[in-house]
Amino acid sequence: MGMIGLVYAVSQGAVAKPLVARFKSDPRLLLLACVSALGGLRPVALWTSSVAVVYACYAPMVVALGVMNTAIAASSARLALSDELGGFFGVLESVESVAGLLGPTLGGLLARTHEHAALGAVVTCYALVFALVALFYNAHVARATKPLPSESSSELPHLHALQLDRPGPPQRRRSSSRGNLRAAHTNGRVKRD
Repeated sequence: MGMIGLVYAVSQGAVAKPLVARFKSDPRLLLLACVSALGGLRPVALWTSSVAVVYACYAPMVVALGVMNTAIAASSARLALSDELGGFFGVLESVESVAGLLGPTLGGLLARTHEHAALGAVVTCYALVFALVALFYNAHVARATKPLPSESSSELPHLHALQLDRPGPPQRRRSSSRGNLRAAHTNGRVKRD
């Protein structure tokens, strides 16, 4: 277990950063390689009787897992507003933790039914992840842009509340028909309402 922890730490600290930077234009290829390593080496590691082969398989699998987690975190940072990133990554970590509890439990239950049922389920899950990443990752995650803050977003200051709290005469809000300016989403131009 110590070897796995050490390899995982090294993979996130030394291996993941250059690989994520190299595949920045298409992180899907990096993720597909990692998923292939995770799903392809697992049967070899479980069906061998050699401890050396087990370590030789688990080292690249752990590196692939560390690189994949880093690449997903880097790409996913574009899915939420900056003040919501902490909660967003908290949800991602929670899902990962629940999966870490449910996976071994379901694997143990499957192993009771058939000797190779758990391994078959794991390889099937990796094949499903491979297909989902290949089909949807670039369109929905890698090329996603940060959502625009809306008036109800916590990223914008609550101007109306601030104006009400100010001492002095009440200030009128100008309607859009009177020529307020707003920033347009495209190309940073300003449009007149």
